[in-house]
Order: sequence, then C-alpha cells, then structure tokens
Amino acid sequence: MDRVRWTARIAFGLGSYAEGLKNGAFLFFVLFYYNQVLGLPASVAGLALAAALVVDAVTDPLVGSISDHFRSSWGRRHPFMYASALPYAVVFYLLFVPPAGLSPTGLFVWLLTFAVATRVTLTIYSVPHMTLAAELSQDYDERTTLASVRSLLSIGGIGSATLGGFALFFADDRQLDATAYPPFALTLAILMVVTIVYSAVGTHSYIPRLMGPSARGEGFSLRGLASELWATLSIRPFRRLLAAMVTYAAVNGLSSALSTYVLTFFFRLEGLTLGMQLSIGIGGGVAGAAIASPLAARIGNKRNTMMLGLLWYSVFTGSIVTLRLLGWAPANGDPLLLPLLLSTAFVGGSGIGVVSVLTTSMIADVTDEHERIHRARQEGIYYSTVSFINKVTTGLGTVLAGVAIDLVGLDPSVLPDEVSSAALWGLGFVYGPVASLLMLVPVALVFPYDIDRARHRDILDEIAASKGARGGEPPSGGAASADH
Repeated sequence: MDRVRWTARIAFGLGSYAEGLKNGAFLFFVLFYYNQVLGLPASVAGLALAAALVVDAVTDPLVGSISDHFRSSWGRRHPFMYASALPYAVVFYLLFVPPAGLSPTGLFVWLLTFAVATRVTLTIYSVPHMTLAAELSQDYDERTTLASVRSLLSIGGIGSATLGGFALFFADDRQLDATAYPPFALTLAILMVVTIVYSAVGTHSYIPRLMGPSARGEGFSLRGLASELWATLSIRPFRRLLAAMVTYAAVNGLSSALSTYVLTFFFRLEGLTLGMQLSIGIGGGVAGAAIASPLAARIGNKRNTMMLGLLWYSVFTGSIVTLRLLGWAPANGDPLLLPLLLSTAFVGGSGIGVVSVLTTSMIADVTDEHERIHRARQEGIYYSTVSFINKVTTGLGTVLAGVAIDLVGLDPSVLPDEVSSAALWGLGFVYGPVASLLMLVPVALVFPYDIDRARHRDILDEIAASKGARGGEPPSGGAASADH
C-alpha cells in the first residue's frame, strides 16, 4: 500500500507537465510579450498579474477545501482533474491572442481577464492533482520519490515551453514578432489537454485506495473553510515551511522574469542561443530533482536538503552578472562567456530542482501532523498552498520584475543596442547581488522546521493508535466514501 507502480508514478508526475508548460510561458514570455512586443508598460502588466495573484489567494484554498469534502464514485480529486483540462487550455491560448488595435487599457483588461482565467482553471486541476502526492502513499521515502517524478516532469514542462519556444517559434530573432506567439500558445494548449487527461486516466485505478472525507456527514462551507485555514496555520512546522516557500517563490520568480531581459539586453543573446541559456538552467532543475530523493536519503533530513538547495541556488544564480558588475567577468562576445553562463545556470538550476522536490514531500508529512492533531485529513487545503506558492513564483516575482524594469529605466519596445548603460547596470544589480542575498531569507525561515524521519514515524504511530482506538476509518476515496 505504501509503494506505487512506476506507471502510476509517471502518470502522476506527467500531470505536472501541463503546469510546467504554463509556468514556462508565464516566467519567460508573458511579461516580455505584453511589455516589449505589445508596448504595455512593465509595471502596468505587473499590476494585472498581481491582481490575478490576489484571485488565486482566494481560489486555491477554496478549491482545496471543496475537493477535500467532495464525494463521488470517482473519489475526491479525479472529477476536478478531468473537468479542468479543456477550459484551462482554451483560456491559456486566448491570453496570447489579444485583438489587434487594443489601447493600453484594453491590453491591461485582456491580460487581467485571461491571466485570472488561466490561474483559476489551473487551480481547479492542480490542487486536487497535487494532493495525490500525500494520498498515494504515506511512506516517508516514497513521497519523496513521487515528488521527484512530479518535479522532474514539471521542470520538463518549463523546459519544453522555453527551449521549444525559442527553437520552433522565436528563432531568427523573432522574439519581438507578435505573430509568433499565437502558434506557440496553441501548441502548449494542446499538450496541456493531453497530459492532464493522461495523468487522470493513469492514476484512476488508485482511486479505491485514496483517502475519503474524514467525516461522512460534513460538507463544504465557507465557515468550515475559515476554520480549516486556521487549523492549518496552527501547525507550527507548516507556518515555518510556508514562510520559507513564499519568500523563495517570490525571489525565484523575480530572477526568472528578469532572466529574459538580462540575457537579451545585458548579454545581448538572441534566438536559439538565448533559449539554450534559459533551458540549461531548467536542465539543471531536472538534474536537481533527479538527485533530490537519494540526496535527502543520504543526508537523512528533508529540511537540511532543502536548505542546501537554497544555498547553492543563491551562490550560483546571477553569479556571472555580479562578476560583470565588478569587472571580473568576460565581455560580450568573449568565447569564455557563454560556457560560464551555461555552467553556472545549470548548477544554480539544480538547486531549484532540489527545493521543488523537498517542499512537496515536506508538505505531505505536514498533512500527517495535521491528522494527528485534528483527527482529519485535509490534503487539499495544504496542497492548495503549494499550488499558490507555484503561482507566486510566476505572479509576485513577475510583479516585482515589472516594477524593477520600470525603475531602472528600461523602456517598452526598446532595441538592445538602444538601452542606456545606467539601465543595464540597474538591471544587473537587481538580478545579481540583490536576488542572491534575498535568497538567504528562506534559508533562515525554514531552519526551525522539525519533522524529520524519526518524528514522522512517531506521527504515523500515533495516528494508527488513535484509529485503532476509534475502530478505524474507511480508507477509500472512491465508492466506499461516496454517499449512497
């Protein structure tokens, strides 16, 4: 019961590929498209994305609570996964096809509308999907394996959107060509539908072993949602992990959103070379996710492994920019520059992969601590937090990047050879030393997290003893937990 077949592991992980496609588009293309291609000021575009993030702050826990209490012959999670696939893909595509001739206000409204719609439809899918990381197994190490597969394929989705975008749609300096974006978005939308449906079908047979609602007579209510949110925040390890995740996501989002600008204007890369540079960092993320499970097993503590990933991300990401500001890095055109950029991006990206795996796995352990204290399973509420954090990466970070771009004086639709040296220095300063120092904040915040292997074993023993005293609970999220 604690081990999951590899076919189901892959199917579960592939569901995150669809989210990765969206994340790649939002991290590297949405702000650049509306700002540099369509001419919308970066801070105005950031405002629209910030408003969408506010909506997310409401919908993520809402969907989490609804799915926690949902009853059907297909369990609590799968109906949402099936229903969200097509709407998610459609609104994502429409985000990249605003009508021609829109005013700046019209562009703002279009961006706001479809950024909100994309995030809401993604929430309806991603929150129920992510809860499967806790429900498919309660084993301490199996959960890290599931999180690794999920993170690998999520990062793979980001890489596909990025490298595929530059190789197939934005090559030959077409990054500033508005006509290149609709076919790019359509391709990603089709992949989203296929992978979401595959993930739901591939894990469908596991529905009978998933946990059902803890109390048969309880249903969803807004008052109950408020109580559930308060209960999650009462879990001290969760508060510590949440604070670290929010700050990490914001800084990572800032760096990711600025990376396209830094590579385009600071290092003067373009086309496929630019796409390769962005993708090598994503490749590092894949490597980090691949080694996260054995690394955590060797270190023996998920928190310490997460801190290690944060630290090496802090050291390597943006290091060449910082060295350039100090006059210690090769100039543009130097044959040493690209290898240095590629190698540091790969190593820095591997830190992201490790962090992505460990946060998902640590949240799964927190859900058991919640059950120990409150005698209820609330995976949806907790994984709505993970969903929200993932969106903070592409939301709040992009907002901060938009403000930074306007503050340093980088004008919309400007050509690379027209950017002032002051704007370039400011762009590099934010991307390099500022972002690196800010990444030390989540390291400090996660340090007090205290659910290690021994503590988790004690939690499961106490849960088992409590269930035994109460005569047990129905384990099924399928027919056994449905109302008849």
